Amino acid sequence: MESGAVGPAAARYRGLITSLTISVLLGLGLLAAGQAGHGRLVLAWFIPAIDLGPVLLLLPTGVLGGIDANLRRDSRSLPI
Repeated sequence: MESGAVGPAAARYRGLITSLTISVLLGLGLLAAGQAGHGRLVLAWFIPAIDLGPVLLLLPTGVLGGIDANLRRDSRSLPI
């Protein structure tokens, strides 16, 4: 492996580490803003936006599950 090259494990988890870093920084920013405002920070949009996330993430799962069920039902799509 060349010097400075990224290993396969680091490349695999780069997206996860990036998303966790962004989440932590966003959380710290919200905490700092709440402390600066003496607890008067009101984010009326935050809870509905967070509740919408899992719904949007489950839609592709349902679509892929339906495709999988149709492919399993059709015997011509199964490998020999």
